[in-house]
Amino acid sequence: MLARLIQSTLVVVVLVVLLAEPGSRWWSYADDAGWVDQQRPQWKSCGIADLDNVGGQCAQVYVPLDYAHPDGRTVAVAVSRVRATDPAHRRGVLLANPGGPGASGLDTVDLLGDVLSPDVRSHYDLIGFDPRGVGASGPAASCGWPVGEMTYSAGVDLAGFLHDSGQAARMAVGCLRNDPARLRQFTTRNTARDMDVIRKTLGESRISYYGVSYGTYLSAAHTISARHPPTCGTRSSD
Repeated sequence: MLARLIQSTLVVVVLVVLLAEPGSRWWSYADDAGWVDQQRPQWKSCGIADLDNVGGQCAQVYVPLDYAHPDGRTVAVAVSRVRATDPAHRRGVLLANPGGPGASGLDTVDLLGDVLSPDVRSHYDLIGFDPRGVGASGPAASCGWPVGEMTYSAGVDLAGFLHDSGQAARMAVGCLRNDPARLRQFTTRNTARDMDVIRKTLGESRISYYGVSYGTYLSAAHTISARHPPTCGTRSSD
């Protein structure tokens, strides 16, 4: 009986958290902020061997921290570009995400080097990026966790469940001590919105996409968040 009550309480808590997630409107509030469309990347050397060896370039794209307030605080999202090898037959850009959440996606050569055929490489610019809060894109402050976040499961009995759930809750609270307003904006929905800002900043009418693991979910989130589905090009999910 106690276990069922605890489970019901957790379900209610999860629902409240989901409903309270910032930016619950799927489409981008950034459409109302002119500065988003006006910025252009300032490309430079990446300082990453795989990218530099093939002529890759990196830049920062600025996005609203909170899309409900596009003229407020911003986040600098690190973006990389490796140009198509056959510019005369270029078809557009191919954005990629390696999964996670929380994995860096700036080095597209490392992610896609042994995946894409030469034909794809010849037709598309490879675009990588570190999602907000990851790597070079304004990483979150250390939460000071005593253990790794994937060390424990839900437990094999009620006592284990209560222990591990309580520990997870304390770890989450520890993260929120450092600028909670900022950390609450590190969401999949906002990362999907950031992808569309990257598209606009690159001057592209649509983006194709390759996603691995969590990157497949991010692809679905971006497809839903786009006001105009034609902005979504070819999709490949692994």
